[in-house]
Amino acid sequence: MFGDAKVSVYAVPQIFSLYKIDIEKLLDHVLSQEGELSFDHVLDMIFATKACKTSIKAGEKLNYYQMEQLVRDGLSHIDSMFVCQHGRPFFIQIDKKQIDGMMDR
Repeated sequence: MFGDAKVSVYAVPQIFSLYKIDIEKLLDHVLSQEGELSFDHVLDMIFATKACKTSIKAGEKLNYYQMEQLVRDGLSHIDSMFVCQHGRPFFIQIDKKQIDGMMDR
């Protein structure tokens, strides 16, 4: 470290070469965290961001097969996780009355 606000980086873990990582932003984030921050936690953040960026977005058109596959993959690969890394739910439960209300019935 060079004073309170400067750091020199001479090397980074090789795994960072697989992804476009803004090392300056990563270090800013890591240094702003209180308490200990493990390398595994940093990798989890990177992978969560990568997953989010490549995920299907709201309003994106899917055909029936894609929707079916999405639900099948979600149920088989996500073990008791029903929210994304941002806390948004994958599934919601609504009753018939709510559906009727949405359909003006």
